[in-house]
Order: sequence, then structure tokens, then C-alpha cells
Amino acid sequence: MNFGQLTPLEFEELTAHIFRSRGFRTFLTPASGDGGIDIEAVYDGEVFKGTYLIQCKLWKNNVGEPQVRDLYGVVQDRQALKGILVTSSGFSPKAVRFAENKNIDLINGQTFIKLLKNINEHGKEINNYPIFSNQIKGFLEEDSFDAQMYHLLVDEIETNPTFEQPYMQLLELLLKSVLSIGKKSKYNGIINEISFYSNRYRDRFTKGRSNSEIGKRVGIDYIILLIHLLNGELTNVYSQINFIREAKFKGNITDQAYRAGIPTRYKPHITDIVRGLQQFISNQDINYYYIPFTTSFYYDDSNPYIRVVRPHTENISMSWIIDEFGINELEDIEQQKQLLAIYMEKE
Repeated sequence: MNFGQLTPLEFEELTAHIFRSRGFRTFLTPASGDGGIDIEAVYDGEVFKGTYLIQCKLWKNNVGEPQVRDLYGVVQDRQALKGILVTSSGFSPKAVRFAENKNIDLINGQTFIKLLKNINEHGKEINNYPIFSNQIKGFLEEDSFDAQMYHLLVDEIETNPTFEQPYMQLLELLLKSVLSIGKKSKYNGIINEISFYSNRYRDRFTKGRSNSEIGKRVGIDYIILLIHLLNGELTNVYSQINFIREAKFKGNITDQAYRAGIPTRYKPHITDIVRGLQQFISNQDINYYYIPFTTSFYYDDSNPYIRVVRPHTENISMSWIIDEFGINELEDIEQQKQLLAIYMEKE
């Protein structure tokens, strides 16, 4: 292979091609505002499932430690499963040493060619998505799920990736479906789907520093909090609460721009969830405790300078969520309660 004949975009597309052949869903990020990430790859298998952040370097010279360090910072910030740096050249010794014992993989030009050759030799068919299974796309087979609308919205997102509204409509469809489908959502891939499109929306539309974009980011971060709750990851729920609390808005709280961030909307939501967790870890009755669950979105364009996406929520019994979706089977429930009690001492 002659890397000199490729454009950077072609190199990214070939990299995505390699990952798709291994069952990943891939998304090429915008040219800017992506933290240097070129590809987001999501794996929905039972083992090692999560988000992988990929950076591509079509370089003649070796990639150095600063580039690997920058990728590692983004991986930590995004709480991704792993970062992967792919180059047509090689890596400096310092870069290799820095990546050791970290969730960073380095793929040089020689390895890249071998991976690509392996695909061609085995004649694997490449699709945008892996073959459907109960763990990946089983929700499409649910009688109550509107699969036709799902496909229309996904096609619209892929065709017009800078158009915001289809993302909101898709998340609304998926979130409402979780509540109607119940516990099967843990095993049919729909929660993974919410996570995938939430993070994709976050990366594409909330990277700026305006109050509007900060507000959207808080809204999406709240959905990610709900995903942790549905997955029974209670310690992650509390970590996400603190992450949301760190959002910094500009100007005076009476400033009209604050309508974009609507921090006052989320404060009672966060308070309700914290209280519910406190009740839970102290083994008190939570049958009458409710969690504000995002189920739909609406748009507020009354201010021409601020485009606001506001969430609607409905109150869902916390006991129903715990009983229906359970605690993460990989984590000990009593240990989670003890950790939460330590984290929440100052609440």
C-alpha cells in the first residue's frame, strides 16, 4: 500500500473500515470541535463493550509522545473504554513508553496494512452496523418499538449529520421505549443505543463555550446519568451528578442567556436523585420516591441568539427502576451502598 496516495479523509475511512469489519459501529467526527478524535467506534458485545476513541495520523514522521498524551487526556475526559492512535508511519520510543499500562493502543503503518490485508483475504462483508443480535439490535424486534421511525431518523442523521432535531427525536423514541419495554432493555441493545447517540450528539453540538451549548451539554449529561441508573451503576450515577454540577455558565443568573442552560431546571432533578440514593443506601423505603426521567424534548427559539433544547421529564418510581433493571451484576450491591455512603457524606 502506498500511503502517499491517500488523503487524510481516505485514511480515516479505511481505519473505520477495519473497525467495522470487527463488529464496531463507527462514526467519523466533524473536522473540528472533536478534541482531535477522528473516529468514534462503539462495540456492543457482552465483553469489552463501550466507546473507543480513534485518532488517525497520515504522517511520514513518527508520532511523538505529545500526540499520545493528548489522546489519553481526551479518553480520560470522555471516560471512554480505550483510545487508539493509528498512523501510517511509526511511534517514537517516548510515545511507546507513555502508552504502556494505559488504556491506549498504538497501531503503526505495518500493522495497519496487515489488518487491512486480513479483511480482504477473508472477504468479510463490511456494513455500517454489525449483524443484528439480541445484544446489539434486538429492540427492533419488539412489538411496541417503532422500527420504521427508528430507521427513518437514523437515515436522516447519517444523511444530514449537522441537523440537530433528528437526534432529539431519536433519543425521545429510545427513551420512551425503555420505559415501555422495561427490563428487556438491558439485554436487547436499546440502552447501548441511547448511549451511542447521546455521546454522538454531545460531541457534535455541545463543544462550544456559549451558554446555549453548555446547557445542551448538561441536558445530554443528564441522559447519560439516566443510562447509568438503568444499568444499575449507582456509583457512576453519583459521579455523573458531580460532573453535571461542574457546568459553568456565564453571566448573571438573571441573564436571559441562562435560559439556555436552565441550571435551575436540573437542580431539583439532581436533588431528587441524590435523596433517592440516600434512601436506598440506608435501606429505607423508596416505594414512593420518584426520579425525573427525560422522555421528550421541545425547542425554544424565542431568543434569536439562543437555540434551546429543553427536556420534558416524567416522574418514574425509583423502586420500579431498581426492581425492573436491577443493580449491575458485576458489582456487589452492599459494596456500592458503602461507596455511595462515603461519597455522599457531605450532601
